[in-house]
Amino acid sequence: MKDEVEDMSPDEVCVKYADLGIKITVTDLDKDLVLFKGTKEGLEFVAELFWAQAHDTEHDSKHISPTGPGNILFTKKSTRGFYIRLIEPD
Repeated sequence: MKDEVEDMSPDEVCVKYADLGIKITVTDLDKDLVLFKGTKEGLEFVAELFWAQAHDTEHDSKHISPTGPGNILFTKKSTRGFYIRLIEPD
């Protein structure tokens, strides 16, 4: 995965998977847990998005949501989006 996404921004990862028609489902599993469901490619999207955000030199955060930015990447069963934020070590 590293070689494929090494130079990709989080936005580019989202576009790549949107163009492929890949979707994930994000819902509450219970009051304390969020469930990510997807095909192999869907979970690879999530992994690549986290990787790209960890290495993004321009922005420290990214959010996508079934009712906002990135909604094309979510199934209709999705009830949650997510927000990724890179923080500097203490």
